[in-house]
Amino acid sequence: MNWLSQQRNHLGGYASTQDTIVALQALSEFAVLQFGKVSGSLTVSTALPSSSITVQLSGMNATDKRIVKISTSSNLNVTLSGTGNGQVIAQLNVFYNLRDSPVVRRARSAAPSPSYELDVYFEDTGVNGSIGEQVVLTACTRWMGQDASGMALMETNLLSGFLGDDKIALTDNLKLVETSTGKIHLYFVNLNENSTCVNITQHRVAPVAKTMEALVSISDYYEPRTRVEMQYKSLKLSNITLQSLCGENCTFQSNVLANTTTAKASGIMSGSGMNPFLWFLMPAAFYLSWMGL
Repeated sequence: MNWLSQQRNHLGGYASTQDTIVALQALSEFAVLQFGKVSGSLTVSTALPSSSITVQLSGMNATDKRIVKISTSSNLNVTLSGTGNGQVIAQLNVFYNLRDSPVVRRARSAAPSPSYELDVYFEDTGVNGSIGEQVVLTACTRWMGQDASGMALMETNLLSGFLGDDKIALTDNLKLVETSTGKIHLYFVNLNENSTCVNITQHRVAPVAKTMEALVSISDYYEPRTRVEMQYKSLKLSNITLQSLCGENCTFQSNVLANTTTAKASGIMSGSGMNPFLWFLMPAAFYLSWMGL
């Protein structure tokens, strides 16, 4: 239990969704075996440099999160004491800003080496921008690492003006297909060295001129930074003009195009000098004590 508690992040979770589920399940089972159903009360007192806090815990408020922010510019002493029946975990987190060199910033933002291979094929024969027409995207992927991958997620962004067909046949490996606004999500149990291909049909529901490219990605479900992306576009649809779509109805076409502006901003967030502050957290302690941890 001590080791698991030390692995928590400042929000009370763990490195990934799966890690969090497994850890909380283990801690809950430990609490049941260790304490059974605790029905008492617990008083926790915290002495801080400029104040003190006393919290009364019972079955009614055991799951409430307690967070105290402490600003400091010198040494910090925190004293914690408690009376009653139960367990509490106190977590102290320190956050501060450092000015990084450009080389360090680039290294921290670099993604790991790709472990997936992704190929995209796009078929737009016969399209002219009409409502009801369809295009077909074929995405093929495989795992480049040893053995098989873990669960993989393929996300396909649809072209503007199109809806995706979610009637994709499931297989032993393709377990779930979900659709959201402008996207189709496909969940694979795992991938291996053999290429896995999926055909995604898109139906035009609205006329759009100068259709831009869209993105397809494949990533590890539990480690999203292991990710490969590719763009695709329709040369035919990208060359369709506004005038060709609406003809004489485009009375404001010239004004729209003339007044279109594009704004772009970029930058890196970085602290100037040192600006330390501390968070004192006792959320999971209460949750774990009274929810069976």
